[in-house]
Amino acid sequence: PLDMYIDRVKNGWWQYVRQAAPTATQREIGERLGISDSTVSRWRWGTMHPTPQQAAAFARAFGRSGAEGLVAAGYLTDTDLIHLVREVRELAVA
Repeated sequence: PLDMYIDRVKNGWWQYVRQAAPTATQREIGERLGISDSTVSRWRWGTMHPTPQQAAAFARAFGRSGAEGLVAAGYLTDTDLIHLVREVRELAVA
């Protein structure tokens, strides 16, 4: 089961990359993030996963929220994000 989860996260990350930046080349993605295109290639082939910082930076570089990138990369679940938003709202009201 853990291996299946890891595979889903890896495949899900690259699907997210292609959805968020459908026309960007690996080189363009790397340039926007300040990483090598070989790192982006490793994401594609599932031999490397983005760090939380890279996932958030990627999302922001292509007009998405950093939180969305963290969810796509598997660092946060949708439920985690919902709870986080509620906690922030509660703090803002207090």
